[in-house]
Amino acid sequence: MPINGTFTTFDLQRGYKAIAYIDLHYRDKISPEWLSDDISINVKLLQKVFQHLTGLSIHAYLNKVRIEHALEELLDYSKPIKAIAFRNGYKSVTQFGRQFRKQNGVSPQDYRLRLLQKGFSFETARAEKGEAFP
Repeated sequence: MPINGTFTTFDLQRGYKAIAYIDLHYRDKISPEWLSDDISINVKLLQKVFQHLTGLSIHAYLNKVRIEHALEELLDYSKPIKAIAFRNGYKSVTQFGRQFRKQNGVSPQDYRLRLLQKGFSFETARAEKGEAFP
């Protein structure tokens, strides 16, 4: 339990474990309750530790990670937006679009159009990183 507004080392370790779990399993359905059970910590304490470590709620962090991965996938114009939404853990394109717009200020489709207008693509991104084409 937090003592005088601070967290124990064990609490922080559990928080980092939760962050790592989300980073690896962002495509899966994850709830604060399930996560707290999985890492053996009280859900309210986990939420407080998580907020302390990331500055975000568990739900907001999960959406942030999902959208970051989706941004990368949107560079590949051969992938439909619907497939990207489902692949990154969203149950619907509408839900994905709402979260995407919330974080980026534009819809996924508008984001892609802006990339095209700038001449940016999956291939140019890989070339800039020095990666070979398949």
